[in-house]
Amino acid sequence: MILSIILNILASTFVYGLFYFLIVGFYGIQGVPRSIGIIQPMLLFFGIIGSRLAIKYILTGDYSFKKSFNKKNVLVYGAGESGRQLVTALENSLEFKVVAFLDDNEQLHRQFILGKTVYSMIKLENLVKTICFQVLIL
Repeated sequence: MILSIILNILASTFVYGLFYFLIVGFYGIQGVPRSIGIIQPMLLFFGIIGSRLAIKYILTGDYSFKKSFNKKNVLVYGAGESGRQLVTALENSLEFKVVAFLDDNEQLHRQFILGKTVYSMIKLENLVKTICFQVLIL
């Protein structure tokens, strides 16, 4: 979850920084150095990341990173609306980490839903062998 937060903020600050650099760097604003077009978006990125992570850890009371490494890997059976709701609810779980979806619908196989890959039930045995999973069935 933390990685998805960082990637979303990185993408948005990159787009912002590109526009900011184009305006400040190419057109120039009198009295503003051109290097500010690079420095300001970087400071914005680190400011947003720092504040979001600080608030997350203050509100959840989870001050150790060790808990995030001891999570049990989980496969969710059902990539429909209820499966998506379950994944959304488990994103903040200190006990489970949703790794992928399992579904019978062939149109969903190899698709990404909420950042998780949808696999066929046929591949369940291989998935369980490669990584220790618990399966939550909906």
